[in-house]
Amino acid sequence: MIYVTGHKNPDMDSTCAAYCYARYKSVIDPEGCYTAVRCGALNRQTKFAFGRAGVQPPAMMSDVYPRTADIARRNIATLEENEPIYAAVRKLDEHTLSVIPITDAAGEFRGIVSVHEISQFFIAETVGERPEYLYRPSNFGTVLPGKYLRRGDREEFVTSGMVGAMPYETGIKRMRAILPRKPVLVVGLRKDLVRYALEQDFPAIILTGITGAAEIPFDFSGYSGWVYISSRATAETIRLLRLSTPVKYIMTTEQVR
Repeated sequence: MIYVTGHKNPDMDSTCAAYCYARYKSVIDPEGCYTAVRCGALNRQTKFAFGRAGVQPPAMMSDVYPRTADIARRNIATLEENEPIYAAVRKLDEHTLSVIPITDAAGEFRGIVSVHEISQFFIAETVGERPEYLYRPSNFGTVLPGKYLRRGDREEFVTSGMVGAMPYETGIKRMRAILPRKPVLVVGLRKDLVRYALEQDFPAIILTGITGAAEIPFDFSGYSGWVYISSRATAETIRLLRLSTPVKYIMTTEQVR
């Protein structure tokens, strides 16, 4: 929107000139949006002139200071609250943004995720105790190349991740240390550790270093958790797995009231 106006406390010449120039610009530039306004009340003479011509006089605009609405973006990138942090990182980078709005499934605004929240998310991984994440296994396929072998009963859950790369006794000891919370296990074809995870009904098992389901010597029929086969190496799987966390886990709502 481009506003065309004359001086403050306008007389008839100023008001008519703004009206005529806005109409003229609209004719020669039909793709533009030109609107005549006035920065003051209409005097009697000006009211008479517009009334005699049968046209609506320019609307009143008390000032011409820029407003937030004048510079706000309309067609902006957004994310649904259950989309992974991985998607937020990519959109912030691709669109050169510092903040991205988060909506619910109906498109209603819920909060924001900025570079700050993402930085805090990564920092939290390197300090303090073993970090926990909100896992939403339906995001695994978005972030991790691979395929689902079994879809579990739980839509999402908060827990930590654990890599099954240590000797059996050490691995079991560490898993028991965080009970009653059961971790997401990332492991290769370690029959002993996978069998323990099945017995304890871990919420999810991610298998690495496997080329096909035929190689898997396990019966998952009585298991209620998720099983996903990652085509990436274990270290890369762990890195990407963290980014499957839904953005709602880190979004802030304090600034949207």
